[in-house]
Amino acid sequence: MASAEGVREAGNGRFVRNLLEGAMRNQAVRLQRLADPTPDDLITLLPEDFKYAFVMKISGSSPEAKRVFKIVS
Repeated sequence: MASAEGVREAGNGRFVRNLLEGAMRNQAVRLQRLADPTPDDLITLLPEDFKYAFVMKISGSSPEAKRVFKIVS
């Protein structure tokens, strides 16, 4: 994510916490698909983990938030 500029919630601590928790859930789902995850796999959150969490978070947000996401994705 290059920027969340224009998304009113982006400076909100709750937003950040929810984004991190969503990325961790996405990581868990991703790891389930791996036959033999490495120790690094277990401790690494990838950009796509955050991207999907961000999309899910803003899917109920304002049209402005969705427009900003299209610009940065």
